[in-house]
Amino acid sequence: VGPVPLHLSLDAAALPASVIDDLKHLLGNFPGESGGVLEMKMSSGDPRTLRLGPSYKVAPGPSLRAELQSILGPGALAATP
Repeated sequence: VGPVPLHLSLDAAALPASVIDDLKHLLGNFPGESGGVLEMKMSSGDPRTLRLGPSYKVAPGPSLRAELQSILGPGALAATP
């Protein structure tokens, strides 16, 4: 069994446009083996699921989770399946 992917859930309409750049920068600071999945609720109400590329693999841990919650809000970290 490989590393558990990081699941993030965002409401795209509720976040500033800069959040994607902030997220890229943040993930780059925590390199590791876990891939990422970004579940975004679009302003149209349609959900979009994006798999983050290999350059955005992370080492999930308490520090990364705290940083993600500060940028994206407390509900952004989806429960892992």
